[in-house]
Amino acid sequence: MTKLLIQHGPQKGQKIETALNNNNAEGVIFSLRDERIDSIYDYINKCPKLTPKNSFIDSQFYYSTYDKDITKNLENSFHFPLEVTRRDMRTKSARMGEYFENYSEYLEGKFDNILVPGLSIDAIDWKFDYTLDIYKNFHQNKKFKNYYMTMVISSKMFHSRNDIDEILLDIDDDTNEFDNNGVYLIINYDDTSDTNYESIDPETLSNILYFVYMLKKKKFKIIVGYTFINSILFAMLDCDYIGSGWFNNLRKFTNSKFKSVDIFGRRKKKYFSIPLMSYINLETIRDLSNYYDINELKSNALCDESAFSNIDNVSFVDLEHQFWESLSLMINEINRLETIEEKIKLLKSKLLSSISLSDSILSSIPDFVELKSIIKGNTSHLKEWLFAIDLFIKKASLLVY
Repeated sequence: MTKLLIQHGPQKGQKIETALNNNNAEGVIFSLRDERIDSIYDYINKCPKLTPKNSFIDSQFYYSTYDKDITKNLENSFHFPLEVTRRDMRTKSARMGEYFENYSEYLEGKFDNILVPGLSIDAIDWKFDYTLDIYKNFHQNKKFKNYYMTMVISSKMFHSRNDIDEILLDIDDDTNEFDNNGVYLIINYDDTSDTNYESIDPETLSNILYFVYMLKKKKFKIIVGYTFINSILFAMLDCDYIGSGWFNNLRKFTNSKFKSVDIFGRRKKKYFSIPLMSYINLETIRDLSNYYDINELKSNALCDESAFSNIDNVSFVDLEHQFWESLSLMINEINRLETIEEKIKLLKSKLLSSISLSDSILSSIPDFVELKSIIKGNTSHLKEWLFAIDLFIKKASLLVY
């Protein structure tokens, strides 16, 4: 059964409590880059629905090998090591040992689960090797109920099935002596000008699904962090948790997080349409009403009527909760099924329905209207996902009828 966790970030306000109280989330992955650990722990103690079991602390050690200017609050966390090099890891420098000890010592006894620090991986090299070494050391010497190896893996790594098989083999070799194994997986995507955050090369996506599926077969507990609507694909594989936040950069991890750049732009009010399985600008939905019955796009969420009647009637916070609410509705439907084969069949059926709806909408809009290309772009991922699932089924040797 998959549970939705809030991916914490800046400007949290009352977002987390509201989502938990509305039963649209079941826990939180906290960011030490955005809030100090003492503040986080105090917040957990004051929030009735947060416990040592459903509160996770992301050390974000994967920032340590990059420019110190991007670390933000991490510098104030457990003597966080800045600009770590291969030599630091090879020689087991004192600052590394001090950080790992401080981090684990603070969490031990306060949290059931530990997200073991890991490095950002873009090749099968020293960063991958030391991520495994750190995980083994924590498992052997620290006391937690569950251990999750933090793996931030470049999406480029998933272009090759051979690389994925090699990573899986190394993980198996280094962890088979342990019980309670887990992986906290973050896919680091390339920055792109594509406004459809869900669009992805089908071969790459199929290898990501294969990687997660094989870890599940090896009895690993899986948390997939920084997910968008694609989190339903991981629910399809029965991952234990998926994390998704309130801003787009808390729903998709990209290379820009490792760069000292400021990205500005006008935030647009967007809506998660379950029938269309897409994230659509409300202005686009308003324009579409001239050609199509937009009621067919509604997700049966609390703010549907206000969002569709007048954009000004709905706030960004309302739409953040609409996203989690709609995501929860889909995840709950997937969770009601027993086998992965049944879940795959359900999701394929829903994708086919969404593609059919998209085709119907597009056929209603004249070719010369720009809205047509906007809708086409917003829904371009649907066929990519469908193809990726079919590729994955073959790679995993599953029988889905």
